[in-house]
Amino acid sequence: MKKFLTIFAVAALAVLAAVSCEKEILLEGLEMSQTSVTLEVGGTVNLAVALKPENVTNKPTVEWSSSNDAVATVNGGVVTAVAPGSAVITAKAGTISATCNVTVNEPETPPGPVDEYKGPVQGNSEWSVIGALLEKNWDTDFVCAEEKGGFVLKDVKLTTDDLFKFRHNKDWADNRGINEPNVDTVIETAVPTKAVPNGGNIKVAANGNYDLWYFADKEAIVVVAKGASLPDIPSFVETPPTPDNWDYTPGAEYNDGANLWKSKAAGHEKYYYYHCTGADWNGADTEATDVPFLTVNQSTYVLHYADFTASQWQNQFFVFPDEGHFIPLDAAKSYKFKVTIGANKATPGFLKVSRYKAEGPKHEGDVISEYGAFQIDPAQPTVIESELSNVSCDNIIIVMDFGGNPDDIKIYIKDITITESGSSDPNAYALIGCHAYDNSNPWGWTTNFDSEPVQGDWRVVKNIGSFDGKIDFKFRLGEDWSSQIAAVNAQNKELNVLFPLRGIENGMEPKNIILEGDGTYDIYLNPVEMKAFILTAGSAFAVPTQEEVAVEIPYSIIGYHSTDNNPWGWSTNVPMTAVAGFDGWTMATIGAYEGKVEFKFRQLEDWGTQIGGLNDITPRQTGVQIPLKEKLGGPDPYNLAFYGDGDYDVYLNVKDLVAVVYPAGTPFTIPTEVEKGAAANIGIDGNFADWADLPGTVLEPTGEEGTEGAQAIAEVKICVDEENVYVYVKRVKLGRWTALWGGDDGHAGYYYYDFDLDNNPETGDYMENKNGPYEAWTYLYIFGGTADAPVFRATPPGSPKGMSIDNIKCAGTVSSDAIYTEIAFPRADMPAITGSSISVSVWGNKDANPLTTASCTVN
Repeated sequence: MKKFLTIFAVAALAVLAAVSCEKEILLEGLEMSQTSVTLEVGGTVNLAVALKPENVTNKPTVEWSSSNDAVATVNGGVVTAVAPGSAVITAKAGTISATCNVTVNEPETPPGPVDEYKGPVQGNSEWSVIGALLEKNWDTDFVCAEEKGGFVLKDVKLTTDDLFKFRHNKDWADNRGINEPNVDTVIETAVPTKAVPNGGNIKVAANGNYDLWYFADKEAIVVVAKGASLPDIPSFVETPPTPDNWDYTPGAEYNDGANLWKSKAAGHEKYYYYHCTGADWNGADTEATDVPFLTVNQSTYVLHYADFTASQWQNQFFVFPDEGHFIPLDAAKSYKFKVTIGANKATPGFLKVSRYKAEGPKHEGDVISEYGAFQIDPAQPTVIESELSNVSCDNIIIVMDFGGNPDDIKIYIKDITITESGSSDPNAYALIGCHAYDNSNPWGWTTNFDSEPVQGDWRVVKNIGSFDGKIDFKFRLGEDWSSQIAAVNAQNKELNVLFPLRGIENGMEPKNIILEGDGTYDIYLNPVEMKAFILTAGSAFAVPTQEEVAVEIPYSIIGYHSTDNNPWGWSTNVPMTAVAGFDGWTMATIGAYEGKVEFKFRQLEDWGTQIGGLNDITPRQTGVQIPLKEKLGGPDPYNLAFYGDGDYDVYLNVKDLVAVVYPAGTPFTIPTEVEKGAAANIGIDGNFADWADLPGTVLEPTGEEGTEGAQAIAEVKICVDEENVYVYVKRVKLGRWTALWGGDDGHAGYYYYDFDLDNNPETGDYMENKNGPYEAWTYLYIFGGTADAPVFRATPPGSPKGMSIDNIKCAGTVSSDAIYTEIAFPRADMPAITGSSISVSVWGNKDANPLTTASCTVN
């Protein structure tokens, strides 16, 4: 009770005090006389503030300040402009303030003479300058002139923001920059700099006019001021390795006592080799400890094929620990394999690690790890390394193939190392993808982020940050892309929602896992139950109860057009909307850029869902039904290209896999006319003129001497009629293919032909019952005869998928630079064609990937 009385008394005294005093008027705000001004350097302006309300009881003191005294200062409201830039002037009374934005410009100067710059001085050489310069993009070539032993583009007006490189014959694969790829580097004027193939973009340190020089024979780039003299140009060309300067000294890893291969050295090895001794493919299989073309120098095996020529294409060398000194591998462990391979001439190589096979040819043992079709550069030895996991065997053998060697080639195989790298965990999946780890490298599709066990079969990859507002990833074991697992559904993920995973199925890769957001995340996966979920980094582990519900993702347009002022729209999706009154149809309008539009379709950002043309036809026709093809784990479908400067209405029916394109504003109807993939009017007679107007796949033949493969395929076309499927192939004669038919110079090779009869990768197989989309296949030798009358041998594959030899019709001829073949495969020998399309793939080796594919519509 006493406490209550005390509180009451204090409150009463406060009321009496308030009543006895006059009410105080407080400051509520400040109003600046100007909120934004623009001055030239040296100019001034007088700012004032008004009090709100005006009858404030106690007039406050106003304090003035500038956010950037280097741009503008203020003294009692007087603002003085100091230098170009921007500043904020603040007037403050107590906790209340008002501001004025000040912009300071350079003083205006009288206009100077008109810039009459007319562009760089161009020539007609094989080298050109490309880049983001002179208001042009990377598709513009400024052709260099040839002078003083080099190539020069003179009087180039550059700013410090411009980027450039040199390229050869307008070939993107043959360009020269400086420094590391994807790094923009300022070049020092008048200082010769090493040119780097596919190197980084080049910048200048100051705005000005320059002469840009490239010396191909010296691999040197130098930039000088317009008209300035050249300095002495040194050569940056590196001398390729030879027996005289090859470093035979074993490296630290080879000398490591844990190296299992080194422990088996000192004569405890055997060798096996195969090579052709004649152009007719006669060869020798030999197992020996004394190989005529092999010497061993410390940790380096030197292969010297002095007597072999490029036409003797198969030179294989195998090395393995001999009896009593085997290297067994334990499936419970994992191993690191590494080797360095060099050569005195550029040559292709192939290497695989296999299980040792005690009986029969050594190269036929089961493959453990394979490294195919790498190119050995004399200036830079090739380093091969990988993990060998989940492997159990008694001994290993290393198989190397340097087929198609240049004459008198020397190959150096140095520092073979095999070391244990820890226990093998069959669930040790790692994360790969696009994210901001360490804020350094968002393009992490080649870098693994290891997962660690959490609970049961659950694993976690912690602290994965976003890049450009998202994370985008998959999982894999080691560096094995065939082991990848990722999302079942092509839709962006949500936090704390369980979603299903899958691996590669029927040749189709799983979908990228994408989460939009700017945070950092912990990513959980269960490779046994094939499920995953994502939590904010640092959250406690708990398997979500909410599961992902699959939604239908609409298709968007991607490609080359002017929508959103972005001609590089292959990474930008243009949304499509439903067409009223036409069930299943969606549409979008896109504009032409530089006289054309070129596009495909996809869901979200998933390239695995892309849809494009079934046939390779350019340009397309508007107002007809265009048959489409899904990627479905196979080759990419074709782009749809239309030429003109107008806008186009693009219509898509995913269910029926058909598109229609009209000029913008044309009323939509479904046309009755269908685009023709090819017209069959072909005779198997060696006359190739009737193929000229048919669509097909055309490649640029860029193969090395002696090679056999995609580079040698120049053109493939296919068409059909009621009786036959017709295939036309043009092969450029490279290396050993310089001869006519037959004779001592050998045959013209063999190729496999596979047919996808229903555009469905789940209904067929290929070769000896391997998974694939093909319902029928065969292969043909072109062997012997003359240029006018070549002899074809069709060889049955011993498979129910094979076609009759007797019914296949062939014709061919040769020119000075190419081999032409046309073949008719009877439709009666094939399984029934159940779909609306047929495609043929041409192979050079049944264990490799298809060299190229062509398709057409079956009417």
